Amino acid sequence: MGFILPIGDWWSRNEAIFKAILEDCRSSGVPVLLVRLPSRNWREFPNLQRLVVSDGADWLDLGSPGMRPSYDVHFLDDGHMNRAGHAFVAEKVSAWISERSPTSGSAHMFGKHR
Repeated sequence: MGFILPIGDWWSRNEAIFKAILEDCRSSGVPVLLVRLPSRNWREFPNLQRLVVSDGADWLDLGSPGMRPSYDVHFLDDGHMNRAGHAFVAEKVSAWISERSPTSGSAHMFGKHR
């Protein structure tokens, strides 16, 4: 249930961890980007997205059906990402950074995009 609704011991512990990370970063002036990696057994996790975005961090869901590449990003024998998967994530995170860097001319700055 913690994936969908903010209830249960599992969610409460994870929420506390994420909030501590976000607060540590905020107090140090560090922007936060949470990247959800593609997984073989994808499922919605709107509760985490709501928490991260409502606390002022950025969210990049590379596991959602609209973001996943058409090619396999995992090794065949386990759920770890292969070379193509790492390249995919690096490309998306690099693009996110480039779009928000002060030299890009973008109105979005680190920590200000939603």
